[in-house]
Amino acid sequence: MLEDTLTLLEHRLTAENAGIKLERSFPKSEAWVLADGDKLKQVFWNFCENAVRAIKTQATTKGGTLTVALAERGLDWEMSFADTGPGINPQQTEKIFEPFQSNFEGGTGLGLAIVYQIVQAHEGKVWARSAVGKGTSFVVRLRRMVYAQDAAGGTSASSSASASAGTALAAAGGTRG
Repeated sequence: MLEDTLTLLEHRLTAENAGIKLERSFPKSEAWVLADGDKLKQVFWNFCENAVRAIKTQATTKGGTLTVALAERGLDWEMSFADTGPGINPQQTEKIFEPFQSNFEGGTGLGLAIVYQIVQAHEGKVWARSAVGKGTSFVVRLRRMVYAQDAAGGTSASSSASASAGTALAAAGGTRG
């Protein structure tokens, strides 16, 4: 899913001749979580879209880099989206996931509020790190699905994500990150 989103973004950046480089850091080819795939694509797209917009706001240079990384962190998968945009001051960073907090001209301030709600519904965590003049990194952590060998020789998936978030989580099944 993450790779699908990045491929779509790459095609768009190429068509726009944006001069924005997309870098990937994926030590594993698959990362499974129990999640609603469409909702995760929305999270990934919102992070990418914000990064591209931030990079484009820099009037002094054309282009920049968006680095997307995936790492195991204990029982979680951590995905980060780091841009070389202008960065966000600490006061804005504190409120970045609140509705109507946009740093972009014409922005509604709803994209990251939606991201926050989706990640919370999946019992995950999301945060931003930023320094003015150095860019911004958005990070999301979701519980990994662990595959175990059962007594009959088959495999089964388990996750500590509870079904209390609704049937969408269970109905979506395992989703590749």
